[in-house]
Amino acid sequence: MNIIDEEDRRINAILSANIYEPDSYTSAIVTALNKRSINSFNIRKFIIALLSGLMLISGIAYAREIERFILRFFNNSKGLDTAIESGYIEEINQRVDTMSDIDIKIQSITMDENNINFNMIMSFGSSLNVADIKEIYLNEMILTDEMNNILYCNNQAIFNEYCNLNNLNLNYINFNVASNINIEDQNKDDNCIEVNVNLYSQSHLPKSKVLNIKFNVIKAVLNNNEEGFLNGAWETVINLPEKFLNREYQDYIIYESIGADIKDVTFSVYNTCSKLELYYYDEVEDDNINFFEWGTKQKNKMIENAYIENENGNVFYKEEVHSEDSVMIYFSDGSLHYKETFSLTQFDATDNLTIHFTINTVKGRKDVTLKLKR
Repeated sequence: MNIIDEEDRRINAILSANIYEPDSYTSAIVTALNKRSINSFNIRKFIIALLSGLMLISGIAYAREIERFILRFFNNSKGLDTAIESGYIEEINQRVDTMSDIDIKIQSITMDENNINFNMIMSFGSSLNVADIKEIYLNEMILTDEMNNILYCNNQAIFNEYCNLNNLNLNYINFNVASNINIEDQNKDDNCIEVNVNLYSQSHLPKSKVLNIKFNVIKAVLNNNEEGFLNGAWETVINLPEKFLNREYQDYIIYESIGADIKDVTFSVYNTCSKLELYYYDEVEDDNINFFEWGTKQKNKMIENAYIENENGNVFYKEEVHSEDSVMIYFSDGSLHYKETFSLTQFDATDNLTIHFTINTVKGRKDVTLKLKR
């Protein structure tokens, strides 16, 4: 069963194009990402190859702009916003211990199967003028729990040291998939900023009771694009609430498929998102049809216009955050494997749900409706 690495082709297409303006880079990358078919190929390879090529073609400044754009793209979760608005958040107002004169306080935190999200107030004293800060990064960072699980890490040396200390055999790339830190507010009078930190895990996070947060470097990108590095040893221990520990998900079953005979469907609703997985077999009695070649020519448009509707008539579309959960593979035997994440959460779910999409097959386009119940 051969699968073409379509991402490599798209990366090469972008890098070989005659693109000279940053806006054109952004447009090209948006197009590629919107057409992406992420399966067993790790999204980190996509980013690394893309940024390397951008630096060769147009310099490091454009590459940084694209890097920031990509990270924002991966962490735009409407489902997570809904969960927070519905009270799935814990106010903690907890200070972070440090060896530096920089004062940091974590105000709130939320956690689901794939995300850890927290808000912080960072007061810089005389170390840095917040009016000059454009972006903030937390480097040499690791998050662990009471069972020595690693939840996130963005420094391989620290990761390896922790694994050796705790006899863990883990792959670093699986714990540094994506992160996003946004400056929400600046208080120039008190010289402090409010930042929102979102850390994404490609696998389900453990149901931890305690969260240990450590980072050693704060990197500030200034308005003139210069970078400043503040060294310290910031560390805090957060006792997570029962609602995070006892988080559950709800499975749905399909009871009717309209427009196509689709029976192999898995659908689950979580606190901050919902996930669909299905298999479809396009049975055609024609030995002259090469299904794999046909599927490749569709440019990952075998399933389009997917959305979910609840009993209240509310509509929920695909998320743009869980890159590793978006899969569309057309195999040589005519079968299709489709996996997607949507913004529907437990706070919007009803007893009955309807999923709509258009499926493209060798027989033509089919408008499909799946009816599910819990």
